[in-house]
Amino acid sequence: MENYDSDIALKDFEPVQQAGSAIQITKFKNLARSKFQDAVKYEKSFSDFARENSKYNLSIIPLEYNEIFVHYKQAEYYWINESPLLLLVETLIKNTGNKNFIFDNNYREVKNFYTKWAIQKSPKEKQYFALSAINLVERSINNTNFINYILSGIIRALEPSVSDLDKSQADFDRSRQILEVTAFNDRQRGMFIYLINLFQGIIYLRLGQYDQALSKFGESQSNKTGGMTAVIYAGLIANKLGDYSGAVSILDDVVAFDKQRIQYAIENKSIPLFNYFLNSAFTYNVLAELEFANLCEDIDALIDSHFVQNGYPLGRINSMINSIITGSYQEYINQNIKKQIEFVINMSNQFSNNPNVITMVMGTYLLSRVQEIINNIIENIKKKHYDKINVELSLYEHEIAELNSKMNGTDGSLNEIKSSYERGMNDVIKAIESQTEYTITNIEKQIENIENNEKFSPATSFSNSLFYAVLISIVVFIVFGFTGGFWQAKEIDSNYMGMMTDVFAIGIRWGSGTFVIGLIFSFFSAASAGWEKATEKQRLLKSISLYNNYKEKQIEQVRKDTKAKIEYYMNKQKESVRDINERISKLKNERATQETAMKQLAEDEIKKLSSDLVGMLESV
Repeated sequence: MENYDSDIALKDFEPVQQAGSAIQITKFKNLARSKFQDAVKYEKSFSDFARENSKYNLSIIPLEYNEIFVHYKQAEYYWINESPLLLLVETLIKNTGNKNFIFDNNYREVKNFYTKWAIQKSPKEKQYFALSAINLVERSINNTNFINYILSGIIRALEPSVSDLDKSQADFDRSRQILEVTAFNDRQRGMFIYLINLFQGIIYLRLGQYDQALSKFGESQSNKTGGMTAVIYAGLIANKLGDYSGAVSILDDVVAFDKQRIQYAIENKSIPLFNYFLNSAFTYNVLAELEFANLCEDIDALIDSHFVQNGYPLGRINSMINSIITGSYQEYINQNIKKQIEFVINMSNQFSNNPNVITMVMGTYLLSRVQEIINNIIENIKKKHYDKINVELSLYEHEIAELNSKMNGTDGSLNEIKSSYERGMNDVIKAIESQTEYTITNIEKQIENIENNEKFSPATSFSNSLFYAVLISIVVFIVFGFTGGFWQAKEIDSNYMGMMTDVFAIGIRWGSGTFVIGLIFSFFSAASAGWEKATEKQRLLKSISLYNNYKEKQIEQVRKDTKAKIEYYMNKQKESVRDINERISKLKNERATQETAMKQLAEDEIKKLSSDLVGMLESV
């Protein structure tokens, strides 16, 4: 790089501003005024720059949206501004704790000389402060403060008395090297490298070396998302080189960036952030650069496409909110809707009188909130009417539920009663079987005891009969023997011996006859005992069979009775279920009829209440 006279470079740069005709410039300024009123500033002093940047609060702005526009004619002012961004850089340098980085004690002195150089008007004084700052940086052998090298690089490039672009490039390179070993995170490091590349690009721009400037601006954008200063200057160079469509495309990114920042503030419901983005839109800087006057119509179209065509007037928002508040919707506005209305009113009141077209983005956002409010009110209207319907229909549902419960209980009760009957039947059958078994067991025991029963023993019966026959025969022998012997002896007047002979003869005759008869009876008795034994045994066996048959008949009768009872109960339950189903069916039909009628009435009422609200939505 060769030395250059920055004054000459600036003079060479000035005529480009007059590339557009006076009419174009006037039209361009009128465009700025019609779209943004007095927001576009064409001339800015150092005090203007300091005042604007003092409003810049880094803590509430995401990194991709937190850039301060650096005007190429005032670039040196950036580093003397006590903005929160620069204070953050200084704080990070102090607190990094990296052993490879030492915050030099002479940083404040370097910055102090740099500040005086930037604001001085006298060439000699500017030269003195420039040399003082450069010497301090050069004397610091272990200088690891990357800001010092940035300041030195700017002075070497922009101060004619010490101009040395090679050394300026070396200072910027040294600053990058220091950044690579510091304990910054990637986003912070990228932000600082963005500034280095941006300032080098601005230097090339002021030199008129557009290719080098474009290269640096391109590098800047790769290091930081949303680097709009670099984007604007890339568009400026494209316009200078006659690439008008390219310039318009680049400027479209600038206008779109402003819209994104505004939308971010709105979505986060931050009025302070909205105000900051509204007051510091990068689009203003495009319109403040009169070299873009030849693109007036294109820039106008870009602004309209992003802010006007997709925007909505805040005045109409106020009208819609007033209609909602004064309408007959109070009973349908809950606390949540009230908060939404209050938010819309607060936002609208602050910006409704602001003619800046950017506020129309606010209008679009608030319109979506109003649409949400209207939809919520309509939903509340529907909910209130349908809740009333549901309360009335719930009576049917309650009765149907009770009937279903009763019917379900019937099934359970039927099974329970059936089981109860079956358990009772089984208990009765068990009792019958137990009693029959007990009786048969006793009979079987009697059968077993017949053999041992003397009553049915032929031998016993014979011996007993024979005994009685002998006994009776003896009695007959004695009675008839003596009686006959006495009578015989008396008639023949026989002696004692003859009488005794007669007694024995007559007794034997009658006794033997009696014995024979007794013997016959004994045989008969023995035969009778055997017959009675067989008869008794047969009778007992028959009784067992009778008891078994009786048992089966009893069990069968018990089962028939139980089955009859269960069938009777089941029939009664079926009739009950049928009646319940008929009642449920009737209730459902009544419910359907009532629901249709009530819904029709509700829809008519909802339509009547919501017609104005729906009209608002349809009018958008």
